[in-house]
Amino acid sequence: METTFLNEALYNSAFINIAIYISVNFFLFYSWYFFLFKKKDYLSFTERLIGTFILSLTQIIFTEMLLGVVFKKLYAMPLFLLNISISSGVLILALKQNQRIVPRMQTTLILQEFKNKIDWFFSVIKGDLVLLCIFGLFLISVCWMIFLGYLFPSYVWDALWYHLPMVGYIIQNGAIQENPTPFLISFINTLPKNIELFFLWNTIFLKSDIVVDLSQLPFSIAGVLAIYSICIKLRIKREYAIYSSLLFFFTPVVILQSTTNYVDIAVSVLFLIAINFLMYDEPKNYTDNRGFINLREIKIPILLSGLTTGILLGSKLSGPLFVVMLSAVIIIQESIKRINPLNIISSGHKGYRTSNNKCLIKEGLIPYLIYFITPVF
Repeated sequence: METTFLNEALYNSAFINIAIYISVNFFLFYSWYFFLFKKKDYLSFTERLIGTFILSLTQIIFTEMLLGVVFKKLYAMPLFLLNISISSGVLILALKQNQRIVPRMQTTLILQEFKNKIDWFFSVIKGDLVLLCIFGLFLISVCWMIFLGYLFPSYVWDALWYHLPMVGYIIQNGAIQENPTPFLISFINTLPKNIELFFLWNTIFLKSDIVVDLSQLPFSIAGVLAIYSICIKLRIKREYAIYSSLLFFFTPVVILQSTTNYVDIAVSVLFLIAINFLMYDEPKNYTDNRGFINLREIKIPILLSGLTTGILLGSKLSGPLFVVMLSAVIIIQESIKRINPLNIISSGHKGYRTSNNKCLIKEGLIPYLIYFITPVF
């Protein structure tokens, strides 16, 4: 009788943990997608999905840092309540920005958009037998990865050496802090921990590491979406864009690492996402009368790129190199457009030749510092 009662208690506890984990993830995703839904005039459906993923990841890292570094109370229930509170605030903010649409109507519009996009997608791949077969293999591969991640514990060397020990120390102490460690793994106190905090997220609510091996799989899928979005912005035919995005997924290293607790896929995908948000689809919507892109008009994509780069910066020791590369792209791009002699000659604005440097600083670099560099840090 006592054994039966104990088993039932453990079963109920596990069920509650799973319910908490699913509900907090759903609310997190829904609140940020709800927020970005009204940005659909300049963010495509794919970009809103990617943006929701990045904003959700940002909130996860922010709340864990707040509880773990500032309050030293990084436990499941405080983390759950804090994220539910922030997500509720995001929903309220989104509703205040568009008071004409009630939540039920907004939800209906979101569901209708998902249905329309799914119908469109299947109408595209049905017309190409090879693409249909490849997508079928993609679905089978994802299901197989989920099965493997659920079935096997963590087994790869780096995960057991330092990625998961970081998570273990944080759960043990309820805080993100320097820990006394053996000499061979003493460096874990100085390594960036952003992706490990996502590993923590997939562990702390379930009180189990049963799905922690699957932590990189969402990044792999986000990489597929990012490649597709980049291809569309390059005016590649949609069928070929789907081919290209699935090709990324079937890269051997992606297949191998999607069920391991490494950070390499996450870092690669974050870099791709940052590049994607720096590419402006239909730039004529964001240009002034001189043909220059106004960074203030595209602050949301630039902000999302900055947040992505910030997560990347705190994910690997080589993160600063990616920040430098992305910063150089923006600075060079803005400088060429505003200082190029051809632009000076073709401009009919009086005094424009003498105000190029001011124009570069005011309309190019200052918005860049505000919308890109600030969220990086």
